[in-house]
Amino acid sequence: MSTSKYQGLARPELSCGSEIHTKRVRWRKRAWHATGPVRDQFDAEVQPRLDILLGNKLDLRVTLAYRLYMIGSRQETARPTIVFISRDRDLRYDAADLCRRDRLFVERFPYFEFDSCKETFEA
Repeated sequence: MSTSKYQGLARPELSCGSEIHTKRVRWRKRAWHATGPVRDQFDAEVQPRLDILLGNKLDLRVTLAYRLYMIGSRQETARPTIVFISRDRDLRYDAADLCRRDRLFVERFPYFEFDSCKETFEA
């Protein structure tokens, strides 16, 4: 049984779906579609919190989307990563930074990472 070194995320490989072949992931890491327990938690708890947080704090006149991926060197060490997607660089950076600084979010979901990209990994 493998255990992630990150708090609260045992067996991250159970949440790795099909691999996404892309060069958009930094540091030569790999990306997988998030499935399983991480996806379930995202849908039930994380996404509603994100929608409230982003809606209250950002001026969303420009399109901002986000996707959940599992990112890491291997499935056994992958971390759930919320990637903010927008052609507006400042907006996507602000969204990621806002989540990193939100104490409630960080305390409830300590193993979620944040990143940003101009396009989805699948594009």
